Amino acid sequence: MDNCILSKLLARKGYVKKRNILKLIKTYSLLGILKLSRILLSCFKKIVHKVYNKIDWRTYRRNNPQYDKKAQKWAKYNKWFGEDETMTYAAFRIHRQLVEFEGVDPKSNRYYNEIDKRIYDQFKDKIRRYYSTDN
Repeated sequence: MDNCILSKLLARKGYVKKRNILKLIKTYSLLGILKLSRILLSCFKKIVHKVYNKIDWRTYRRNNPQYDKKAQKWAKYNKWFGEDETMTYAAFRIHRQLVEFEGVDPKSNRYYNEIDKRIYDQFKDKIRRYYSTDN
């Protein structure tokens, strides 16, 4: 319904004085928008709850693993990791050898010590360059 028609009907019925009709229309429009937004919000909440409850959290955690804190710390202190392609691939190769063939637990201190030792043995000059004070 058009604002002009609504205002004429309200004025003719004697519900509201003519000068307050526009304020009334604006107020009801805002209330309608608020009510509509509440309805939409409640529908959105229901949808979110349905989706959240349908997630198989065991599968989600398996597909989105949490990174090991030791691994993050090791990568932080070995600045070459991810930067120097040759050394990074060597670290992955050593990881595979340690885990698959030698049966070393990748969360143990022995694992990280062995990676550090083998990387140092293979790349002594590069390691010195990364950790020297005169880069």
